[in-house]
Amino acid sequence: MNFKSFLTAILIAASSIAFAQKHAYIKFDTTYHDFGIIHEEDGKVVTKFNFTNTGSDTLKIITAPASCSCTTTDWTHKPIPPGGSGYVVADFNPYRHSGVTEKHVTVTTNAIDSVVILNFKVTTIGRAKTFNDSFPERKGNLYFGDKQFNLKTMYIDQVKPDTMEIYNISNKPMKLSFANLPAHISATFSSETIAPLTRGKIFITYNASKKNDYGTLSDTIILTTDDNLIPSKQLIVAATITDDFAKLTREQKDNAPKISFTSKETQDFGVVNEGEKVKVSFDFKNEGKSPLIIRKAAPGREDCKITVTKSTIEAGDTGSINIEFDTKNSRGVDTRRTILLTTNDPQYSFKILIIKGNITSKQ
Repeated sequence: MNFKSFLTAILIAASSIAFAQKHAYIKFDTTYHDFGIIHEEDGKVVTKFNFTNTGSDTLKIITAPASCSCTTTDWTHKPIPPGGSGYVVADFNPYRHSGVTEKHVTVTTNAIDSVVILNFKVTTIGRAKTFNDSFPERKGNLYFGDKQFNLKTMYIDQVKPDTMEIYNISNKPMKLSFANLPAHISATFSSETIAPLTRGKIFITYNASKKNDYGTLSDTIILTTDDNLIPSKQLIVAATITDDFAKLTREQKDNAPKISFTSKETQDFGVVNEGEKVKVSFDFKNEGKSPLIIRKAAPGREDCKITVTKSTIEAGDTGSINIEFDTKNSRGVDTRRTILLTTNDPQYSFKILIIKGNITSKQ
């Protein structure tokens, strides 16, 4: 057999093997929806993107987050067999929106083309805004345009600005300054003195690398004024920090770590008496090809203590996250605690673990 014939035979064999492998394929009826014109006061609008598994293997939707908090999503959670169908729902809330809004939903699956972007457009006619709509939070004689600074999701190497409008409701000028800002937050004002019955702005900049932390975080900063009602005003600055996986090459994504829980991600600890300490473990395995790093495991309440067996898990190795829940001062049916897990897995940079159970009152 000459070299050309040998090469042809190799290519035919490789093609036959590839053809024999089973794969899931996801095909949407459409990946775009235009809601048209809606009115803010009419509330939420919903669209459903239907799809079919046109492949030869079972299809699973891993996640389908929206590009903003104004949109919530849901999808078919059960596995879809070949030829089966499912959906992804996008629920848009027009509250405090006006004009044209374009958003998207990123659908990640186990299909060959694992990521599909669903887009939608909506034109919102905003309702006439009242003063309280523009300034929902009041601290003394100063009104604020929001209850907190919300930087939303940030990358660990990102620097992000935010702005909040303020209004001096008093009949005298108000001086503004910040005291003892943390190193990762800087702040300035449109004017350090706001005239009576006048608007102003606070500008902040958040440096995630200086914060050097992961997960959902919040800082309390102190705005100092000469307001005779409440001179010192606490403001919350919130951010959710993760790695920037968009920088990864295709090869890096193929060789990335992959967290897979061998135990259920929601665990029921049953019935206990108030005051007992409940211990629950979540076991997982790194099914990827590079080390898995548990960046952070943060409880939603102070009554939960978390220990991680090891923060770096090699490919093929296992680990566990152990929760100790002190039920003192907790009671009721279906009492829940939530743990937010942050990892370097590109598909599951955030994982939510839940423990739940019934806590009976002390006699």
